[in-house]
This record gives sequence, C-alpha cells and structure tokens, in this order.
Amino acid sequence: MSESLLGRVARLVGGTFTTVVDAAENAAPEVVARQAIEEVDGAIDEVRAEIGRKQANRHNANRELSSLNDRAANLKAQIQTALVQGREDLAEAGAGELVGIEDRLPIIEGLVATTQEEEQKLAHYLAGLRSKRDEMERDLQLIRDRKRQDKGQLSGEAGGVAPGSSVERRVEKAGGAVARVKASVTGLPTAAETADASSRAELEELHRKNRVAERLAALKKES
Repeated sequence: MSESLLGRVARLVGGTFTTVVDAAENAAPEVVARQAIEEVDGAIDEVRAEIGRKQANRHNANRELSSLNDRAANLKAQIQTALVQGREDLAEAGAGELVGIEDRLPIIEGLVATTQEEEQKLAHYLAGLRSKRDEMERDLQLIRDRKRQDKGQLSGEAGGVAPGSSVERRVEKAGGAVARVKASVTGLPTAAETADASSRAELEELHRKNRVAERLAALKKES
C-alpha cells in the first residue's frame, strides 16, 4: 500500500468519529456523517484496486518463476549433452547462463512471498474499513433518530458526548487501530552504495567466473 493511501486509511479510521461528534453541535451533523461515509467508500475502492494490482504482480512473478525453472532444467540437460560430446566450451557457456538464472530465482521467489504478504495486509485493511463503515452507518442512524426526537434541533444534552460513552470508546478504539496499521507497514530496502564502481564491477565479474567454473565442475561430476 502506498504511503498516501495508508495515511488516508489511518485518517479515516482514527479521525472520522471525532469529526462527527464535534459536528453534532452544528446545524448539519447528518451531512458531515454522510460525507465521512463517502470518504470511507472511496478508500475501500482504492484498497480493492491495490489488491488487484498486487494479485496481477504475483501472477506475473509466478509465471516468470515457472519459466526460469523450466529454462534451468533444459540448460542442465543441454550442459550434460555438451559434456558427453566433449564440447566443454558449450558447457561453460551454458553454465554461465545457468548461474545467472539461479541468481534470479531467489529474488523472484522473494517477490512472490512479499506480494502475497502485502495482499494479506491489504485484505485486513479492507476488512477494517468495511467494519468502520458499518459502525458509521449505525451512528448515522443514531444521529437521525436524535434529530427526529429533538424535532430538528440538537439540545446541549443530546449533542454532547458524555465521558465513557459508546462513541467515545469507539474513538479510543480507532486510535489503537491506527497504531496497529502503522506498525504493520514495512519499507522496501534501498540500493547498496558503491565507493568505486569500476573496481566493484571487476570484483563481481571475477566472482561470477569463479562460480561458473565451480558450477561446471559440479555438473561434470553429475555426468
């Protein structure tokens, strides 16, 4: 979930009832309550859309993962054939490609796992927003009932919120929900800084060649 959408969810969950309660002394608390519900509806739509994007990303990652696994299996068979035929040059080239694939596999596997975890978090946010909307609908009905009882005029007693009231308890509960939402959000890792790009690239290439040689030696033992 993007930071802006997270902030919106936190604001709606944590601030809606305070706004409605404060507006109870004004002339149109029902209008304020209805507008708050419409905001929650909009956030629900955004979270659902985000879930759809995460599902699409996970599907694409799984498809790429399957393709790479198939390619790795084919390469292993081709390398074995090249070794049997005495074509070590072809076997080495295949081993180089195989190492590259094996480097990518854990990254894509991690992406699949992370995306699935984000989907689950978004599903919890969606459930929380829907639950909050149900509460707001019930409170809107209370405002309407109060309005009818007071013949369109909110008295100080009807418009106030007594300490320990059900609405006040829900506001406190919403504050706890905001804290849980913020605590559950994780960031993406930043790219590693490099002091000497040229030397680093040379070192990485040396390491890669050594890995290719080791992989090829292991494949020779399997043949």
